[in-house]
Amino acid sequence: MINNITSSNPAYFDGPLLQKNVNDSGVQSPQQTPPIAPVRIIQDKIEISPQAKQTYEQHQKTQKQAQDILTDEVMEKGFLAWAQEKQMEKIEAEARAQVLKSMGLDEDDFSNLESEVKQRIEMIIAEKVREKLELEIAKNLKKSNPNADISL
Repeated sequence: MINNITSSNPAYFDGPLLQKNVNDSGVQSPQQTPPIAPVRIIQDKIEISPQAKQTYEQHQKTQKQAQDILTDEVMEKGFLAWAQEKQMEKIEAEARAQVLKSMGLDEDDFSNLESEVKQRIEMIIAEKVREKLELEIAKNLKKSNPNADISL
C-alpha cells in the first residue's frame, strides 16, 4: 500500500535497493541489489526522484500517443482491413529480408545499388511475396475446408 510519494530528498536515492525474494521454503528474504531506478521503498513509503518521475511521465505520454495513433488507424480503416494490411506488411518485410539475406545484402548495401539492379531485386521480392500470399491463402482455405483439394 502506498501511503506517501515524495521527492524531497534527492540524496536519499544513493543507497542500494532492498528487494524481497521468495526462497524454496516460501520465506521471503531481503536481497540487496544495485539501484535500478532512483526509487526507495521503506515500510509503506515510496520515494521517487524528480528525474525518475519526469521520465516516467514522459514515457506514459509517449505510450498514450502511440496508442491513440494506433486506435485512430484501426478506427479509420476498420479492424479487418487494418489486420490484413499489417499481415501484408509482415509478409513483405519477411520476403524482403529473406531475398536480401540470400544475396548477401543488407538494406544499406541495397540502397547503394544501381537502379536497374534494385528494380530486378524488387521484382524478385514481389514474386516471393506473391508466393507467400498464395501459400497463406491455401493454408487458410485448407483450415476453413479441410476436405477441399487445394494444390498450387
